[in-house]
Amino acid sequence: MNNNSKTSMQLSTAARWFESQAKRGFRSAIPASENTQHSANQEHTHYVADVSSLLSATEASASSTLLTAFIAYLARLTLHSEQVLAVKAAPLSQQIALFNIDLTSDFSQAIRECETTLASAAPVSNEALSQLAQQHELESHAGCAAFTQLGFASCSQSAEVNLSQMAILLCLRHTESGYSCEMSFATALYSEAIAHSLFSGFLGFLEAATSTPQAPLNTLALVGEQAETLLALGQPSYQAKAEISDLVSVFRARVAAHPQQIAVREEALHLTYEQLNKRSEQLAHILQGLGVSSGDTVAVALPRSVALVETCLAIVKLGAAYVPIALNTPIERLTLLHEQCQFAALVCGESFTLRVPDVAVINLDKTALSEAAIEPVISELDPSTRACILYTSGSTGKPKGVILKHGGLNRIALNLDHVDTDQSSVVAFCNNTAFDACSFEMWLALLNGASLAVISQEQVQDPRRFGNALTQHGVTHSFLTVALVNLYVQVDPANSTPKCTTR
Repeated sequence: MNNNSKTSMQLSTAARWFESQAKRGFRSAIPASENTQHSANQEHTHYVADVSSLLSATEASASSTLLTAFIAYLARLTLHSEQVLAVKAAPLSQQIALFNIDLTSDFSQAIRECETTLASAAPVSNEALSQLAQQHELESHAGCAAFTQLGFASCSQSAEVNLSQMAILLCLRHTESGYSCEMSFATALYSEAIAHSLFSGFLGFLEAATSTPQAPLNTLALVGEQAETLLALGQPSYQAKAEISDLVSVFRARVAAHPQQIAVREEALHLTYEQLNKRSEQLAHILQGLGVSSGDTVAVALPRSVALVETCLAIVKLGAAYVPIALNTPIERLTLLHEQCQFAALVCGESFTLRVPDVAVINLDKTALSEAAIEPVISELDPSTRACILYTSGSTGKPKGVILKHGGLNRIALNLDHVDTDQSSVVAFCNNTAFDACSFEMWLALLNGASLAVISQEQVQDPRRFGNALTQHGVTHSFLTVALVNLYVQVDPANSTPKCTTR
C-alpha cells in the first residue's frame, strides 16, 4: 500500500454494523474466551487466542481456513458479500488480492475459492491496487468503504509482521502447541468496543464454520448461544410507532391536523403546511401536464431551498421518484444518470444550464405556480412505491443508483427510537442535496409535523454563521458528522456551537 493508505482508511460496512451494536450493549453480550489475551496502545488494539482445536477440525490448511472464516464473518455481519482487500505477508514480498465470499456457498467451497484467489495474488504496488479497483469497481460511499483493508500473515510465534498500515491485521501464529490467532485493529477506525466484539464474535463464528463446514455461510450464527441469550434478554423487541404507509398520505394527514404550522422556512420566506401542500399540488399538476406519471423519474437540480421541498413533494405525489442532481454536475454524469433513469422531466432554476435531449425542463424561476390547479393529484401509492433514487459519487467507477421507497423513508422518519420529533421540533436542512441525509432531514420534519429550517451552503461553510443560523431558527435537530462538528468547534470554539438543543 502507498504511504497515504493509513490516512485514507475508512470504516467498513461490517465495522459500522458493530459500531451501532456496541452502542446498544453488544460488547457486554459477547464475553471474551478464557484463552483470549488483550493489549492496546495508541495505534492498535491487539487480541490473541489459541485456535488449535478449531483449525484442526478441517482438512484445509490452517491459514486458508482462518482467512476464509474471517472474510466470511465480515460478509455475514451485513448479510451480503463483503469485499476484503487483503495484503499477505509472503516470505520475500507482500502480495495483494481482493476476496469476495458468496454467502450461499458452504465453508468448504469458500475455502477452495479463497485458495484460488491467494494463488493469483499479485505483488503489492500502486498499479496492482489500481487494477483491482478498476476490475471490481471499488468505491467508497457515505463515509463508508466498500471493502475492508486486511493484512494477513502466517508465521512463527516470534516472527515480526510489518503490515501495521492496514485497518486490520490477522495473523496465524505457529506455536509449539498448535496455532494462535492474533488480530490487531487500527484504533483510528475501530474503538475498543468494536474490536472486542469483532474478535470475540469471530471466534464463535470460526467454531461454527469449522464444526459444520457443509452448512451454507448465511445460516451460521454470528455469536454463540450464550451471547444470543444475553442479547435477547437485554434488547427490547422492535415495535413500530406508526403504521408504515406512503409519504403522501402521512404528509396530507399532517396538513389536515396542523394547517397553520410552519412547514419550511428560508430566511424571510415561511410556508405553512397548508401553503406547502397547495404549492406542491400546483407543481404536481404542471409536471403531470408535461407527461410525468407514476413510475417515472424526475431529475431535480436545485439548491437546498423551499423550492426543493415543494418539488420533491410534487414528484412523490405523482407516484414518481426524484433524482437529486448536484448543481456542479458535469454533463457526462447527467447524461449517464439519464441513460440509467430515463428522466421524464428536469426541474431546475435559472442557474442550472445543463440539458438532456428530449427531456422536458421546468425552470422554477420562470414558472408561475399560481396559475396551476390546486386539487389533489390522484396516484396509487403504497410503501413499495419508489420515492427517490440517490447516486454514489462514481469517483472510482460508474455511479450506482440506490432506490429509496416510500415505506423506507416513512420508517426512518417515524419509527426511530433515538430521535423524538414532533410539532414543536425544528429540523436543520443543511446536508448536500444529493446525499441520503438531505432526504432524511426533509421527511423527518414533514412526516412529524415539524418545521424544516433551510441552512444555506454559505452558512454551513462558516462555523460562526452556522451556529447563528441554528440559534436563529431555534433548531432542535441537526444531522451532522462528528468530524464536521469537531471542525466547527476547533475553528471557532466560542461561537460555533449553537445556543440551542441539537441532537
